[in-house]
Amino acid sequence: MITRKAYMAKEATHREFYAQFVTPEIVRQVASFIGGQALMASTDEHLNDIRLANWDAMHQFLPSYYMAAMKEADPSMGNSLSNTVCIAKEAARQWIETQQAQA
Repeated sequence: MITRKAYMAKEATHREFYAQFVTPEIVRQVASFIGGQALMASTDEHLNDIRLANWDAMHQFLPSYYMAAMKEADPSMGNSLSNTVCIAKEAARQWIETQQAQA
């Protein structure tokens, strides 16, 4: 488990830190909610060409999948919109990479 303290000390990348909270179910939820076509059409490395409102909307159901693991990484970490967006975007990147590898 990469702790938030280690992440803040730059002992892990942004991707490494947030990837540890991604599960196969989160990947499925993100691909379903955002849409595979939109994910594959994205040309922005941060997926910012997909409306922020779409990422924000995932906050209503994604935290239930990652909060226990996040609390293990740092008990003070809360259920924040920014954490949800970071985890959702990491899940999206993983989905995109899997699709590209299968092509």
